[in-house]
Amino acid sequence: MRTSSTNIILLAIAISNLVYMAYHIMDWMKKAYENTKTCVLPDSYAYVLFNWIYNVLQDDARRCDAFMGLAMASIRTCVLKFPVRSRTAASVSFGWKNCLIALLFSSIFSLAYLLAQQIVLVDYTEFEECYEQFPNETFFEVYTTMPSTLAELNGFLYFKLYMVLNAIFSKIIPAVLFPILTILLIVELRKIEESRNRMFSNSNQNK
Repeated sequence: MRTSSTNIILLAIAISNLVYMAYHIMDWMKKAYENTKTCVLPDSYAYVLFNWIYNVLQDDARRCDAFMGLAMASIRTCVLKFPVRSRTAASVSFGWKNCLIALLFSSIFSLAYLLAQQIVLVDYTEFEECYEQFPNETFFEVYTTMPSTLAELNGFLYFKLYMVLNAIFSKIIPAVLFPILTILLIVELRKIEESRNRMFSNSNQNK
């Protein structure tokens, strides 16, 4: 059975997966390019910033994928169980609303993850192999991401709280609900199949 809302959610899930996988492709291209160079400089501040933000987007996309999968399974089960009452759930607008709610709810955790980190200058590194290319500058700044001041407060209380809540809502709850919804969906599909078989059987007997 196909409903417009589930098609919208499927499209959103596909976009989430593309966002998640795109980083790995870009990272592979970056490493392939660096392998062709004799002088590989440390990542610039701009690239570390981009990498930091994209990691947050990856985290958001992965979580949205799970949330929207749960929404789609719930909608399909409700539509099968309550076909008359579930007309709203089958509408396109309902699908968009579910995607928006999933994105906003997931973004709360991603924002918390963003606030838990910061970019810091950790070292000035000397690259002798880059002397020919940069004769006047062989020391380069090295940036990385580290826990932010907010994350380190009160013995990393903020970070620990984020990890616990993220684990509950992003991993434990979806892992518990997915099999339950799957079982309910299978039960409803079997009921429909049995009802259809009885209808065909009665129709053949009347003939």
